[in-house]
Amino acid sequence: MKRLVLSMMLMGMALVGCEIESKPPMNPEQNKEPILFLTSMSAMKFSAEGGEGVITYDFLNKQEGRKYTVLAQSNDEWINNIECSDELSVHFNVDANTTGIKREGLITIGHNTTTLKITIYQNAE
Repeated sequence: MKRLVLSMMLMGMALVGCEIESKPPMNPEQNKEPILFLTSMSAMKFSAEGGEGVITYDFLNKQEGRKYTVLAQSNDEWINNIECSDELSVHFNVDANTTGIKREGLITIGHNTTTLKITIYQNAE
C-alpha cells in the first residue's frame, strides 16, 4: 500500500513538474506567403515582324530586402530568349511570323504555388 501511495505521489509531482513552454506569438505579416501578380497586361499583341516584349510583375506580402525567384517559360518556339531580371520583369523575343497565319502562344511565369499565364498574339504577314 505504501508503494502505491508513493508511486501516486511521484506521478503527481512529475505531472506538476511538466510545464509546456509557451512561445511568443509570431507576427502575422511574417507568416504570409508572397503572392505573385502582374503589373502589365495578361495579353500582348505583336505585328508579323515580331520584336521584344516585357512582362512586369510584383508581389503581395513582399518582405523588404528579400529576393524572390521567378521562373518563366514558353513551349512555343517562336517565343524565345526568355530572361527573368531582378527588376520585377521578364524580357522575351517574338520571332517574325512568316507562316501566313495569325498565331497565339503562352508565357508562364511562376513563384512557389502561384502561376500566371500571359497570352501572346501575333499577326501574320
